[in-house]
Amino acid sequence: MQFNGSTEFAAGRSEVWQALIDPTRIGACSPIPINRVDETHFASQTTIGSGLFSAVFKVQVELIVEDPQQLARLVARGQGSGTTVDGTMSFALSDGPAADTTVVDWAAEVQLGGMFASMGTKMIEQRAPVAIESLIECLHRQIEV
Repeated sequence: MQFNGSTEFAAGRSEVWQALIDPTRIGACSPIPINRVDETHFASQTTIGSGLFSAVFKVQVELIVEDPQQLARLVARGQGSGTTVDGTMSFALSDGPAADTTVVDWAAEVQLGGMFASMGTKMIEQRAPVAIESLIECLHRQIEV
């Protein structure tokens, strides 16, 4: 599954960059808590589903800065109940059209494998657009203060 988009923030590149390279800030905007392990490694654990149809997923995230203040990637790998998840999210920052604005072009890719891959893929495809919109709105509230 692939998702991508672009959003403009009413903030300078430094403020936007600091928010995006800290997955704990992104985690505050998502239903999945993210904990810092060290400067470039993060971990998350969440339960998906309920009752007999639930699974605990443990995910490890690595931040890879390719060009400071411009380009970075988050690489995630995890598993739970016979299902694996691999994902990447990359973002590129550029100056916006007005002073003190920043444009973020982003792309995310998620792949599931194992027993629940088919069901999980359908669930993600259905819920991702609303979740992404909510995440971006939350980041706007965090950054544009």
